This record gives sequence, C-alpha cells and structure tokens, in this order.
Amino acid sequence: MPAHGRAPQEGPELCEGAPCKGTDVAEIVMSHDPGEADRRRPGAPSFRGLGPQSRGWLAGMGITTPEQLAAHDPFEVYARIKAAQPRASLNLLHALIGAVEDRDWREVARMERTPILLRLEEMGLL
Repeated sequence: MPAHGRAPQEGPELCEGAPCKGTDVAEIVMSHDPGEADRRRPGAPSFRGLGPQSRGWLAGMGITTPEQLAAHDPFEVYARIKAAQPRASLNLLHALIGAVEDRDWREVARMERTPILLRLEEMGLL
C-alpha cells in the first residue's frame, strides 16, 4: 500500500509502481485499457483516470468511447451519474474533466477546486 495509506486508484496508471490485478500480461493490459492511449495524440480525450466502475456508469449512459465523453459537458455527465449513483464522489467529476482534457484527476482537483465547486453550486449539486 502507498505511503499515504490508501489503496491505489483504478485506472490506466495502476500498474506503475503498484500491484496489478491478474497474473498474465494480457489480463493486466485488458483490465487497465487506457482508451488506446498509445494511438492517441497528446491532449486528446481519453478514459485516463476512470476505473472500471466509472466506465461502467458511463456505458450505462451510452458513453463508451473517449470521443463520446468529450462531446458531453463533464458536469452534466457527473450530475446524471450522481442522480443514479449517489455514492459517486467528487473525484468522479475530477476524473471526467481530466479524461476530457487528458489530465490527471488529482491535478484537476488541486488546480480547479474553486471553479468546480462554484459550478456545482450554480447547478444545485452542493
């Protein structure tokens, strides 16, 4: 477990310095598909930072590709998921924004905290 005491986050970067699920390479790669990151151009939309649970919620909304996600407002997507899945946390919104902008969700949380909270308040989600 990392020094900060929390389990590693699900997502494409899970195997970098943390234990991977599965034992063979194909299983690991399939369980951590970064949305074809190797074939994307830098800055293109991805599923970066979105684990299987989040991608499942997106699929339930008909969003199955990074391009489909990029065509939606991350705040509206978050609002729809939050309505159906009350346990979805604010980290999901950070990850949705990060996926659309190809940024780490932790950077989004750190750098965009105030504007995100203001927008959520305007939407009546806080």
